[in-house]
Amino acid sequence: MSEKKAGKETATQAEQTREAVRKLMERIEPEQLETAFRDDPDLTREAIESAYLFEMAWVRVIKLFAQFLDGLEPAERRVVLEKHIEAVDGSEIAAALNSYSALVMKVHAENPDLASAAFPALEAVLKETDFGKVREATTDMLDYFTVYITRFIETMMENPVVVANIVGIVPPVANALIKLVSVTLEKTNLPPEILASALFNTITALDAEELGRMITTGSRMAIDLHAGNYILGGTEPRFRAVFTDVMKRMLDNVDIEAANEVLVAVGEDAEVMAGVLVELIARDPEKVVLAWRTGTALCNILARVVANAFAEANAWPDELLERLGNEARELDTAEISRAIDSAITLALRFREANPGLNEEVMSGVIQGIDTERLEFLLTAACSDALSAVMSNAGVRQALRPEEMGRRINGWLAAFNRSPAARPGAIKEYVTGLLAEVDTAELDMAARSISHGMMDAVFATGERVVMILKLGASNLWRLAKLVTKGLASSRTGAR
Repeated sequence: MSEKKAGKETATQAEQTREAVRKLMERIEPEQLETAFRDDPDLTREAIESAYLFEMAWVRVIKLFAQFLDGLEPAERRVVLEKHIEAVDGSEIAAALNSYSALVMKVHAENPDLASAAFPALEAVLKETDFGKVREATTDMLDYFTVYITRFIETMMENPVVVANIVGIVPPVANALIKLVSVTLEKTNLPPEILASALFNTITALDAEELGRMITTGSRMAIDLHAGNYILGGTEPRFRAVFTDVMKRMLDNVDIEAANEVLVAVGEDAEVMAGVLVELIARDPEKVVLAWRTGTALCNILARVVANAFAEANAWPDELLERLGNEARELDTAEISRAIDSAITLALRFREANPGLNEEVMSGVIQGIDTERLEFLLTAACSDALSAVMSNAGVRQALRPEEMGRRINGWLAAFNRSPAARPGAIKEYVTGLLAEVDTAELDMAARSISHGMMDAVFATGERVVMILKLGASNLWRLAKLVTKGLASSRTGAR
């Protein structure tokens, strides 16, 4: 009997609940609810105040719950919390999600344009909303928010313990996020082909057409913005004045010295980090080899990119190359020349304003270089470069005597056709050059060089004998050559 009675009571309570819900739904009609609050200001006020009371009551309830749990013994607290957590029915949550997902799929299949039913309401919102007031209200709310947060920060900063505790929250949160990412990547242990397929499918599923249209629209907006910049500015871009005003106001309130010190500090910290990384890698030969291998691989990739780019460019038709040449003619050579000339002028003025600075800096650099090792490196590098060049069959062919002779003939023919080969041109040039040369200075320099060389050559008897033998040998050969030349000319004359 007790079970039947309990069943009847449960059924009665369920029926009463259903009736209460029906009556509540019948009474909560938007227009009637609006009329009730509009016609009864006291009710409206009570509802607002009650809403506040509900909020504070919820806060107090949470406080009381926390205090109650804190006052329990550990075993009892564990029982209460476990009972609360175990009451969550994961199966019901999964069933709800499955049912909702199935419903959404079915509704979308039956009526793909269902969302268009909300278009009238959306249009009404956009047409009837006073967005000027929305803007001002948003600005006012942001002002409240700024004042509130500013006061919050000021109050917090008055207590260093609070600041330390809040800052202390950051590492655990960061560690938790790092661990989640690490575990996610670690557990994503898929075969390479499946992982690549998933990524490629995701990329393929992207709406590339819409992305292209978005880029096109953004590009057109940027072009229109640039055109409007000149329309508003008239003789010069309007953005110049706007940016000048903003930067001036900003720089007027920036401590330039502190900003520069920050850049130096960041650079020094970066130096420390780079130094630590280099030291750690340098201590492990395997890491050194791996770093070198990575650099080599990146160089190979860059080389292939450049090679492929030039290979494609070599296939361009002459018409395209002509168009590119026409575009190159649009270079503002006057501005380029002005930039180079300004740089040269600045370098000269800098040198004049700092006499001896260049020599001092370069001397300081050179003093720290081991010149013997530098000489060995340059000699070895030149030797290696020469060997590499000579290993090329085309270079060896080009250096053959007959090829070099042919090239020299071409150079001589080109010189003879040039204005420099006209009669008297060399004489005029050298005469004009010598006319500007200080004869006294030239004489002094020539004497210093010739006397120094002679003193060095004839410093020992062995060198004198060697020079005399070499001179006599060359004179004898010259005499024989002259005799042979005269004989040949007489034979040709006959």
